[in-house]
Amino acid sequence: MSALRVDGLAVALPDGSRALSGVSLSIPEGGALGVVGESGAGKTLLLRAVMGQLPPGVRLVEGSVHLGGTPLAGLSAADWRRVRGARLAHLPQAAAHALNPMTTVRRQVVETIRAHRAVSRTDARAEAAALVASVGLPPRVLDAYPHQLSGGMAQRAALATTIAAGPSVLLADEPTASLDPVTRTEIAELLTSSGRERGMALLLVSHDLGFVARACDQVAVLYAGKVVEHGPVREVIGSPLHPYTVGMVAALPDPARPRARLRAVDGVMPPPEDRPEGCPFATRCPLVRPVCAVEPELVGTGRRVACHVVAG
Repeated sequence: MSALRVDGLAVALPDGSRALSGVSLSIPEGGALGVVGESGAGKTLLLRAVMGQLPPGVRLVEGSVHLGGTPLAGLSAADWRRVRGARLAHLPQAAAHALNPMTTVRRQVVETIRAHRAVSRTDARAEAAALVASVGLPPRVLDAYPHQLSGGMAQRAALATTIAAGPSVLLADEPTASLDPVTRTEIAELLTSSGRERGMALLLVSHDLGFVARACDQVAVLYAGKVVEHGPVREVIGSPLHPYTVGMVAALPDPARPRARLRAVDGVMPPPEDRPEGCPFATRCPLVRPVCAVEPELVGTGRRVACHVVAG
């Protein structure tokens, strides 16, 4: 059974246009799936749909989300309170800012543990110390306030707080935004090790394909609200199939050629209310053909792609 399964998810905006369409994903226990795409692709909205926290007027119109064997659609507010944090945790963008500036790291981790489990304060304090150590922070951080921590340390503290309740699935939204490259690498390794040690599945969304490659074993490429390529991250980066993925990989910096000019994908992604019929990438694609006027399906086993030219 998958730790998290999304089937045919479609999300409509207040004007009726679809920001997400036909999104299907599955993550096993301890697995890590990265969803990559440029701004406006629908990455953050996907996480909010999974969390049952869509903005006002935005609706889930098709599909389903299962957490283990539990369908999440239609849960009551009380049921959602039992699910969020305890089974399904969310590490938001600028997670360090989600920490309470008025309390110490120790207190925040302890309160998270005790909010979701019947644990004595003494045991929770011991568990908090172990959690903080497990994310690579020294003991002194326990008694520190968020403003006393560097960006990387605050991010680690936020992760410790987020996983304190022992969730089975962690949703991470651009968790390394504004961090330096070295710290990004460390956070990627930390997310991977935390998931494996705890059997916790990770759904990570990012615009940074390189970061996803370090943190995840599978990747889904999201473009204009649709998955256009999906497969093992090393295969997708090593030999991308979809023209959009090819462009994303070409834009990655090459350590062997630090002065090389990076290539960009020409054009801009259309907004939900102005997306074309057929392939959503057709207006920017160097391989476009007449058949692209028909929307391609995501096909293949293990390695899947939505492109008439490549799949044909």
